[in-house]
Amino acid sequence: MLKSIWNYLTYVFRPVPGDIAPLNAPRAIGIFGVITTHLSQTLEQHDRILGFSPYWKNFYDSASQFMDMFFVLSGFLIAGPLIARMEAGKGIKFGEYFIKRTLRIFPAFYIFITLYAFVLMPATIGKNPTPEAAQVVAETKTNAIVEYLYLSNYLEGIQYHTWSLALEEQFYLIIPFFLAFIYIRTPDRLRNHLLISLYLMPFVYRLWAHFTFMADFPASGPEMEHAYHKYIYHPFHGHADSLLMGVIIGRLHVTRPAQLQEFFNRKGLNLIILSIAALAVAGMSLLVNEFTYGFLNQVVRFNVFNLFYGYFLLFLAYRPDFWISKIFAWKIFSAPAKLTYTTYILHVVGSLPATALLIGLDGYVEHKYVLLYGLATGAFVMFLAYIYYLFTERPFMILRDVIISRMKGKPLPPMPAPP
Repeated sequence: MLKSIWNYLTYVFRPVPGDIAPLNAPRAIGIFGVITTHLSQTLEQHDRILGFSPYWKNFYDSASQFMDMFFVLSGFLIAGPLIARMEAGKGIKFGEYFIKRTLRIFPAFYIFITLYAFVLMPATIGKNPTPEAAQVVAETKTNAIVEYLYLSNYLEGIQYHTWSLALEEQFYLIIPFFLAFIYIRTPDRLRNHLLISLYLMPFVYRLWAHFTFMADFPASGPEMEHAYHKYIYHPFHGHADSLLMGVIIGRLHVTRPAQLQEFFNRKGLNLIILSIAALAVAGMSLLVNEFTYGFLNQVVRFNVFNLFYGYFLLFLAYRPDFWISKIFAWKIFSAPAKLTYTTYILHVVGSLPATALLIGLDGYVEHKYVLLYGLATGAFVMFLAYIYYLFTERPFMILRDVIISRMKGKPLPPMPAPP
């Protein structure tokens, strides 16, 4: 009994067989980056920044690139095993797929939305007996429906960060049907062309938006920021190319592993590519701000980041001997990687007590030190996420495994490791 409890509590800290270990670190780094950028933006909106620097602002705002990294990784890990089945002449087990996705994603998210809309908000704002407070509580409960339907990247929800969960869920819903009814019926020689064509569609949309209606908004400021989020950053049709980049590298990983290994074994060439790509990403991060109207800012930046992360994730998988890969494979990253989902769900609400303690309700922060506060806040939120994980994610993962084990046939295979 005690051993079972111990195993339950420590599961998140143990590496999972079959995982590509170096891919855990980007997830852990990414979630801390997202928390830091949201902290920086919140402090800036409330005029709590000292020593403001446009370069620090660009640096913090550009941590949104980690969302592109998460999207690439999701496309890779979700589509890769499905493509492996299709390429092997096997069909997709839709029931198994949706059971796995549903029990992995829905419980933790739905529980959070329900507690926030129907318990937390009424218990805090609802205590103030004013018509305005009552209206806020009522609107929150109504808008929770948007969250339950995973439409918050198009309609107003109750948490500003849930747009990405909606976008990913839309991808999870579409991808098995696309692979089963379009991809597999496309001649093999044209499948890469199909995926690349789909990858370019959001770019074409952003290009069209840039030269038409986006040009009508002020070049910067709150109105532009709102328009950018509404028409470019949040919608599936404006941001799905990062997920599709993950599908593309997933197909390459499944169908061309030997060629990829041969390519990544060319150490000199890859060192040059990695160095140039890293410089390009650093330049975009420091010199370009996505909330300012511009071709690089709001059209090309997505492609710069998802191309880089597509290459970099494959590099980590195929070059475990490289020093960065060795560091990223450390077991210390395993637990944070498993907790990224619950951490992301909780981080907006969970950051409040941490920032109140570290900064105070009326405190100020030097712009250059926001990163340190972001790391401390992230550690606190991840602790909360671990507790939340034990109650809202792990039990349903166990249930998922039990259901899958009782279904006929073998479960979907994990992403195959590089040769």
